[in-house]
Amino acid sequence: MASIVEDLRITFGLRENHANEINEWIRFPMFKKVKSFDSLTLLSLNTVDVTNDTVTLILSNCPLLETLALKNTRSLWSLVVNGPSLKLKHLKIKHCFQLAVVEILAENLVSFKYLESLMDISFGNVPLLSEVSQECFSLIPAEFPEFSNLKHLELNFLEINDQSLAVLVSLLRACS
Repeated sequence: MASIVEDLRITFGLRENHANEINEWIRFPMFKKVKSFDSLTLLSLNTVDVTNDTVTLILSNCPLLETLALKNTRSLWSLVVNGPSLKLKHLKIKHCFQLAVVEILAENLVSFKYLESLMDISFGNVPLLSEVSQECFSLIPAEFPEFSNLKHLELNFLEINDQSLAVLVSLLRACS
């Protein structure tokens, strides 16, 4: 009987010029329908340059994925987290400096942490979202859906202006 790997961590001392190989390494099991990805519940991509297409492929081929962490990726310009059977509960984005647009429609999402300057973020169907943590360099969303389950909100404004205050009022209304 073959043993089941419960936890797998692979670390490489790679540079930016290895991004294509890493992307192919991620895509290969997705296209070949490798069964181990069917049971993946946590994925942390650190200094792996992925695109929105790659993230979408991961989300659609990892039906049990509950935690996704993206850190230090330079190729991610936009991110759409959406899917009819998405089990994602935790999303963390850190130091993805090129990321300009994030769209989240994830009904099972419980926590969202974002440590970056972000130009455009939108939340759709997030009824279970109870924890939001964001470091805000300048802009945060002007409009929010109703956060009926929000228990923990942390916003660290690194710059404050009249627009930031108006957005904060909109956010507080969404939490009531």
